[in-house]
Amino acid sequence: MTETTKTPTPDAAPTPTPAPHGLIPLPTAAARGLLLAGGTATAASAFLAWTWTAEFPGDLTFNGYPGGLQWLTFTAGILTTLFALASYGLRGLGWLLPARNNAPLALTALGGFAVTWFTVIAISTELGGVVNLEPGGWIAAIASLLPVIGAFALPQERTGTSSTKEAVKAYIAKPEHIPAPQATAPWIQRAMITVVTIIGLGVFTYGIDTEYGELFVGYLFVVTFAIWALHTAGLLDRFSALAAGNRSFTLAMGFAAAIAFPFTQTDDHYANIGVNILIFGTVALGLNIVVGLAGLLDLGYVAFLGVGAYTAALVSGSEFSTISGVHLPFWASALAGAAASLVFGVLIGAPTLRLRGDYLAIVTLGFGEIFRIAVNNMDGQSGPDVTNGPNGIPSIPDLNLLGFNFGQAHDIGGFTLGRFANYYLLMVLIMAIVVLVYTRAADSRIGRSWIAIREDETAATAMGINGFRVKLVAFALGAALAGLAGTVSAHVTYSVVPTPY
Repeated sequence: MTETTKTPTPDAAPTPTPAPHGLIPLPTAAARGLLLAGGTATAASAFLAWTWTAEFPGDLTFNGYPGGLQWLTFTAGILTTLFALASYGLRGLGWLLPARNNAPLALTALGGFAVTWFTVIAISTELGGVVNLEPGGWIAAIASLLPVIGAFALPQERTGTSSTKEAVKAYIAKPEHIPAPQATAPWIQRAMITVVTIIGLGVFTYGIDTEYGELFVGYLFVVTFAIWALHTAGLLDRFSALAAGNRSFTLAMGFAAAIAFPFTQTDDHYANIGVNILIFGTVALGLNIVVGLAGLLDLGYVAFLGVGAYTAALVSGSEFSTISGVHLPFWASALAGAAASLVFGVLIGAPTLRLRGDYLAIVTLGFGEIFRIAVNNMDGQSGPDVTNGPNGIPSIPDLNLLGFNFGQAHDIGGFTLGRFANYYLLMVLIMAIVVLVYTRAADSRIGRSWIAIREDETAATAMGINGFRVKLVAFALGAALAGLAGTVSAHVTYSVVPTPY
């Protein structure tokens, strides 16, 4: 038997695999070039006049200087250009794309396209037709379309997949992507956190200070697509890892940004919102001791905020206080409010903390309702005259701490701080104290006992932990922190009434 060999035919030759492309069939080199040119043109178009009349908000009639929404188009164009240069592997910009994908390019291009076309359409709609567009407006519309075409011509990977996440982790774990001193020097890491904090504060304050609706909508377009792009690029993951390695410094920068916030505002309205956020943030930290660390489901926790507020109202010199002639300084009223809430926490916790789960939740919910009904009826008619009933305790005077009147505006370094800004800074200080207390308590022996109780109370008790005492301490400490926040809340709102509780 003879063996025959099969001669390969030309049809059996391997066929070359076509280069991957995106939704639009363009060569990759051409797509990247179009993306770079379009991003640059989008940024440059912001320096042209988009309309001939100043009736559209922001006055987009000047050549050589952007105005209003044009600044947002310029920002989106710069971001697109930077990501496009990073995709070329330009030295010094590789850190912009740790995930090594093309999704950030598409998202920044879409952000520029969205804000530019929104502006063009708004001009045409509000001024009565496209005839109100100057050539600069048409150039901007076309220029913002170019990077979108280029981005969608690139091969797109699915963002959020395991491969993308692994690429980000590998990039973070291998500091050879950037010079060794930058990867290891602590001051470089802290400088990066500082820069990110400053940029974040600037972006936030710009957004809340927008003067008209069109500018705010454009701001939302740019910020939404920019944050999405940073997430898909892996930069948010990198910053999270950086912040985790410098936790104390990141927390300090967060408080620094919070302190700087009122100095960026000319309207005290946002400081009013900020002080209320900080008050309830302090309450939330106290609740996190009870629920987060100790695992006790407390549904009536807001009552402790009310106890602190009513205590401060009674001893702070209000003419409607039922305790006449008592006007304690702030530090004393704050301690009195915290102490009163702590006592109520012990009184409520002692008979109820032997319950678990839903039963404890029902009892604490009942305590919250009992508090509201009680202060509503302590008017001298339905009950003892303590809280003035539904009328509450109004005319609570402003704080005066070391000669600093919180109810008056003060000029500091050329900046004017209004009443709510004063209380905002006070709450930042109190929040810092509460964070310190919380972190120290969580890292202490009692904190580890809370966590053990939360995970398995039976096992923790078997290991020698006094479950009842540990839970009572958590309940009392959480109540005291809520009462401390309530003392400031009473002075900020000038009055205390039963309705909010």
